[in-house]
Amino acid sequence: MRQAILNNPEVLAKLHQFRGAGQDVNEGRAGYMPTVDLTYESNRQTYDYPSNAGVANQKYTTSGWKLSLNQNLFQGLQTYNTVKQLGYDQQVRYFELLDTSESMALQTVQAYQDVLRYRQLVNTAQENYAIHKGIYQQIEQKVQAGVGRRVDLEQAAGRLALAESNLLTDTSNLHDVSARYARLTGSEPPAQLNELPALTEALPRNNELIKNAVLHNPAYLGSLASIRSAAAEVNTRRGAFSPTLDLQASKAPTDNYDGYTGRTNISSVAVIFNLNLFRGGADRARLGSSSEKLNTTKDLRDKVCRDMRQTLSIANNNIIKIKQQMAS
Repeated sequence: MRQAILNNPEVLAKLHQFRGAGQDVNEGRAGYMPTVDLTYESNRQTYDYPSNAGVANQKYTTSGWKLSLNQNLFQGLQTYNTVKQLGYDQQVRYFELLDTSESMALQTVQAYQDVLRYRQLVNTAQENYAIHKGIYQQIEQKVQAGVGRRVDLEQAAGRLALAESNLLTDTSNLHDVSARYARLTGSEPPAQLNELPALTEALPRNNELIKNAVLHNPAYLGSLASIRSAAAEVNTRRGAFSPTLDLQASKAPTDNYDGYTGRTNISSVAVIFNLNLFRGGADRARLGSSSEKLNTTKDLRDKVCRDMRQTLSIANNNIIKIKQQMAS
């Protein structure tokens, strides 16, 4: 079981997606931090003044480094809501990983049980074929000796053909389930397989089925995280209608600035307020798209609930029927 989960490509893909979602959260948190840039500029400038200006034309080169810092102070809580959205996205990837792992575990158990069952069926079919072949040979010898009826030989031949057909069918089925086991686990089934333990005592009572599913089903929990992520995205889009406030600071030692020989140290600190008045309706369109995405996640949650209830109902009914068959 552990080998199947740890080595299965689908499980590993979900694991990498979960880890990638964690890096997305780190990327979102970077919005709280300032940006610091270091630039160097070398600029050749030429001033050709009009003839009546009384000033000689000038040519000079300015050069220097500039260290600048920009810190966002407010942007409508967009960074806060983006981090929340990415955090819920990471939860979705986590529950998808759990759901895929549980699905692979179930398929592996089913494949294990199928290999064990078809091995037993093949052994039974081989024994049955050997018995019918022996009976056929005995009747054939009697017919050849003139002490047996040919109609008995024909009946024995039919039973032998049926036994051979059953053996071929069970052998083919064993090959198929063995290939499925190898696909899930990455290795061929071992020669010796032990019987699976009974799980009767571990099964929940009927009145606890829905409660346990709501608390522990990864698909359902993932759908709830998707709703929270979509709601956070809606709040992020609403933040685009708010003004932004940024703190900018820079220091730039520059040579030959504005034509003056020598080094000029330029320092500045500014608080910049910006309010967008028109962007072609893009912000409202993004908000509408996010709202529809939120509605979609709610619909998908309802679908997961229905699928979960159906699966629980069918599985529970199958357990009841099997218990009744075993009791009778």
